[in-house]
Amino acid sequence: MLPGHVQEDSAMKKRFGLAFAFAVGLSGLFATAAPAATYVCASETNCDNYTPITATQLALTAPDTTITVQMALQQSADDSIKNGYNSVAKTDLGITKWWHKGGSTTLDQTYYHITVRIYKDNKWTKTCHAYALNIGTSTPKYQATCQ
Repeated sequence: MLPGHVQEDSAMKKRFGLAFAFAVGLSGLFATAAPAATYVCASETNCDNYTPITATQLALTAPDTTITVQMALQQSADDSIKNGYNSVAKTDLGITKWWHKGGSTTLDQTYYHITVRIYKDNKWTKTCHAYALNIGTSTPKYQATCQ
């Protein structure tokens, strides 16, 4: 092979490598953006009007903790919440109330939680609370209750 071709091949590989690294870097950037299946509802009772959740909202921490909205959703003990956060099985989430205490159970009264409506195939299925309470042993897993 001619020396010029070797250099050309090396240069081509280098350009391809840089382009690939750039594309991977961009995909990593977009991977940190809010998942499309998580929304913020305009009302506590329904999600007829909603907006996609923002990175700032995902980063909201429960008072007196370091637990974020994203952690409570992404690592939830409830599969519906995890599926919605990860855009799995046509499940969407609608957040109707940010970190708060209060409700009918001891968990509701004791731990900060967010209220999340679960939609499957665009139909409401249940309402859940995602708590700032880690019940995991080796990996984080956040308490959730649904009704």
